Amino acid sequence: QVYIDGVYQQKDGYSVSGAVLTFSVAPLNLTTIEVMVVAILPIGSTSSDLVSYTPSGTGAVVTTVQAKLRESVSVKDFGAVGDGVTDDTVAIQAAINASIGKTMLGVYGETYKLSSMLTFPSQGNITVDFNGATLLDNVQGQWPQRGNAPFSVMLILNTQNITIRNFNYDCAATRYTDVAQATEIITVGFTATGQTFTDSNNPQTRNIHISNVYAENCPINTIFVSVLGNALNLKFENFDIIGDCNVGINFEYGLRPDPDYSLLNPNWANIEPYYGLHPYNAIVTGFNGYNNTTGNGFLRVASTYNVQFNNCYGYNVDGFIYVYFGDRGIYRILQNVEFNNCSAFCSATNTSYIQSAVTVVAQEIDPATGGPLPAFTKYDYKITFNQCEIQTNNSSWGLRFIGMQGACVLNSCIFRSCSVGLRTGLSANVTYTSQNSLILNNCTFMDNDQDVYLASINGVVFDSCKFKDQTGTQIPIYGVEADYCRFTNCYFTGLGADRSYIEFAGTSQFNHFYGCRFESPGTASNVSLASIAYGSANFSDGTLYSSGFSPSSFPVDRLLFSVSALGAGTNTFWTVGSGSPESVVIANIGSMYTRTDGGSGTTLYVKETGSGNTGWVTK
Repeated sequence: QVYIDGVYQQKDGYSVSGAVLTFSVAPLNLTTIEVMVVAILPIGSTSSDLVSYTPSGTGAVVTTVQAKLRESVSVKDFGAVGDGVTDDTVAIQAAINASIGKTMLGVYGETYKLSSMLTFPSQGNITVDFNGATLLDNVQGQWPQRGNAPFSVMLILNTQNITIRNFNYDCAATRYTDVAQATEIITVGFTATGQTFTDSNNPQTRNIHISNVYAENCPINTIFVSVLGNALNLKFENFDIIGDCNVGINFEYGLRPDPDYSLLNPNWANIEPYYGLHPYNAIVTGFNGYNNTTGNGFLRVASTYNVQFNNCYGYNVDGFIYVYFGDRGIYRILQNVEFNNCSAFCSATNTSYIQSAVTVVAQEIDPATGGPLPAFTKYDYKITFNQCEIQTNNSSWGLRFIGMQGACVLNSCIFRSCSVGLRTGLSANVTYTSQNSLILNNCTFMDNDQDVYLASINGVVFDSCKFKDQTGTQIPIYGVEADYCRFTNCYFTGLGADRSYIEFAGTSQFNHFYGCRFESPGTASNVSLASIAYGSANFSDGTLYSSGFSPSSFPVDRLLFSVSALGAGTNTFWTVGSGSPESVVIANIGSMYTRTDGGSGTTLYVKETGSGNTGWVTK
């Protein structure tokens, strides 16, 4: 439409060719010419790039509806159906590929069936928000390079800045889970790795954040999240995994790199058979498991540097925490592993070390080959437990500690209702004695059948720990082949049977007690057994305290020098009290008694005859 000085012009008075307007009669000079271009489109086909969008707020910039809508990507844009029957793999993979620098959105309440593994472009910078939708795992296929292990739902490989959140996981009955050909436990949820399975020279995977995941119906003998090889800066938050998924999350080594190690680092040339790439800098928060009775390390750390587990919870989960290193013929190591405010309740009825509530093990023999591992695989590690609670059903162990020459430190932890709260020892693949590697500060042992069993370990430190209300008939603290252990300012109370609080047997020696206090609930009838039993060469600094023993008028500070079991009739002790021990103190022949209110000839007594409370002779 053309107007001259506001007057509409008939179309026979001008012609239009491209962008040129020609009048049949030239308009007068200084007239105003207006041209209006009108596009006529069918109803419903108006293009969003022709519609403006004005954001609210001062300074907001006007854009188009098209530009605004393209700030995110919907799985619906690529044809995802979400009915749990239609295969939505292709649609969701296309949506991911189109989301570089953007957010891909799912639809709440929908179920996306997947038949193959989803991957992420190497450019990364993608956020995937499923908005509470469910991923139905029907993934087929396998990794021939990894023992024919089946594919996982998602592979995050050699990419960066990936965020995945807000979805539920379910597994289809037809999912490929054939483990008959697999040589290792399989991963079904996520595989995050910084190297391919054939080439280690690819870029490192980094800055991965996965959160708000609810999973159930995981296949048995599976791992939900595997972190392998050279992956850096990882966050896993708010996972709830229900049922018998063997491993919730696993941090693991990568395959060995290119054979020419000197090109990567000259120092690696001498450790070629043992080198593998490892994950770095990971934070795991609120990673919880429920009703998993087939677990063998729900939170599993085989090799990584700097990983924190915060506020993780395992209810009725066997083998909730499993930290191990040194096998499969490689340089599999870990450093700076922390568990903060984690709680483990284990229901296992066996004492396999992998199904204790918590296990820390450093192997020196490769179970895959039976050959020795290099000595450095068991040194210089730091593992810390802060304010954690370890509980079982009195049928399995709390913390199983095997090997290791680094440091495992437990601060303000609780061991409750365990068959054995803390159990050390050897295994088929660990034959060396741990040295000065286990430290417990301000920990509480309560309602256990036995609090501590120390075997084949030296230099364990208990500082300001409490041992109370034992429920079984075992000696609460028992040591065999345990040397140089130290108890400082510890408190013992609630002994439930007529026995010693502590006994070091076998060849145990040089174990020391400083400022410890021992109390009885008043039910012990034999004061000579409600005490401390030492093996040879174990000693105290003389500041042991006791109260409440029967008879209550006879406070007891004593040392028992014997390597035999209490009650066998061969234990002797040296005790202190007021008044004569005759007809009061039950002891075996050879025991001694120091009288605090005695005089000349009535200060030192020796038990020379009898088996009861008589036979004491002054010296």
